Amino acid sequence: MSTPNGAPRLKLLCIGPQNVWPPIDGGKEGIHGALQGLAHHSDVVYAFPALTCDEVQREGYRRAGVDPIPVPWEVRESLTLVLSATANLKPYKFEKYSSSAAVRVFARAVPKQAFDAVVCFHAHTARLGEGLREALGWNVPVIVREHNIEYELIASYRQTQTVLLRTLGWPFEALTRRAEQRIWASADAVAFLSDRDLAVAEATGVQGRLLLAREGIPLPTRRTACHPGNTAPLLVLLNPKAMQSVLNLREFIQRNWSKAARDPRTAGITLDVTGVDTGRLATLVGMSVDQLLDLRVRGLGFLPSLDPVLGTALALVSPTYVGGGIRKKILEAMAHQLPVIATRFDIETCAYLRPGQNILELPDDPGRLGKMVETLRNDAALWHRLSDAARTTVETHASWELFATTLLEEIKRLVSARRSVGQPDCQP
Repeated sequence: MSTPNGAPRLKLLCIGPQNVWPPIDGGKEGIHGALQGLAHHSDVVYAFPALTCDEVQREGYRRAGVDPIPVPWEVRESLTLVLSATANLKPYKFEKYSSSAAVRVFARAVPKQAFDAVVCFHAHTARLGEGLREALGWNVPVIVREHNIEYELIASYRQTQTVLLRTLGWPFEALTRRAEQRIWASADAVAFLSDRDLAVAEATGVQGRLLLAREGIPLPTRRTACHPGNTAPLLVLLNPKAMQSVLNLREFIQRNWSKAARDPRTAGITLDVTGVDTGRLATLVGMSVDQLLDLRVRGLGFLPSLDPVLGTALALVSPTYVGGGIRKKILEAMAHQLPVIATRFDIETCAYLRPGQNILELPDDPGRLGKMVETLRNDAALWHRLSDAARTTVETHASWELFATTLLEEIKRLVSARRSVGQPDCQP
């Protein structure tokens, strides 16, 4: 099959850490969206560890233009794995996806057809992709799509722990830093999703092909956004399974909202949290249900769709103090034409986020937050300017088409360079 301009379509073997259908959370949606974007212009096979993959899931991939290959490999995290990987000076999170045993199982499962490149989703699977290339004798480029900088994520976790746990966690951070930077140097290209992560990687001095391929986001139909009224809630999107998400919300409530909620300018405004009910939320943030209700914090529980809350909130609050990677919740809110209040840490991830123009910066001072909430609830013109600018921003900068174009241009460059020096392609 050829592209519209007559050139043959690239054939890509993509390797990921999980089954991403249905794309019900940020991590899965990120891989699914990237696969779908790539599949618009190339032939995509996606191999992932899965003991089962039913026909409904297979059909979901096919509708995205992707050929799914579930590989019977069970990814497990155990104390034995942690100890053995650490003893061998390897980060266990990488080892559980990319061990020599995993390479053997994947090598038996993936098609033996000719591919033009191997695309690895997450640094976790980079060694798996390189191992497959070696085991099957393929002379094709391996491209790594960095979801986030893993060692930075570990470092941010360590800073929230006791002195003893910070000390015990240091070897994991050091091993991960060494392994990840080696991956950046050995891969044919590494695609970072945010400006900040690319800058961090370049600052290490790693001699590798590092590029920016910004994250995309599903775009709902653009609507006529209406100011939701001066009693509409503030919204926080919580992933209760992600430690950094819980830590960030806890910090925001303790540092900022516990005081801002007492400000007369926020009277009647609730802080609505998705993903958990109020009882579970109280446990996660270390407070009682009565304390949360006194601060007008409500858990909305699991929502099958975020569209209703994104369409009726006053603003999304993204209180990120620790963590890494792209902030998909910010992009999702902007795509739904909802103004966003985010920390400086959030805003610095992407050069296109500009305080006062398409996003608001979360102030450390609770009094200033109260003033910001008052302005949003009473100044409909400002609310609409932020809403429109947010939508325009994601349309311009957070497109899966743009991501795919960037990555495919790099793959074509790598393939052409290999052919120009006479290296044979992947053979069936």
